[in-house]
Amino acid sequence: MTPAEVAARRSVFLTSSHDLLKPLPEIAESIQAQLLEAHKRPTPERLERLALELDGIRRHVLTCRAALQREADGGRLASGG
Repeated sequence: MTPAEVAARRSVFLTSSHDLLKPLPEIAESIQAQLLEAHKRPTPERLERLALELDGIRRHVLTCRAALQREADGGRLASGG
């Protein structure tokens, strides 16, 4: 594992679920707009970008899940709200 990968993993464990969940409404709006655009004007490139975006969202949601589980197990961080 590279130093950058180690740092990225550490930062995930230092981020509260509250902070990770904050951008979900904006993510929802963005993905909705992209889905509607893909429906109106489908192209292979547009769908490829959409697939990459969805993969990133999937990873983010799994990170949120891990933070919630960590906090439930007593590894709670200050959530700021």
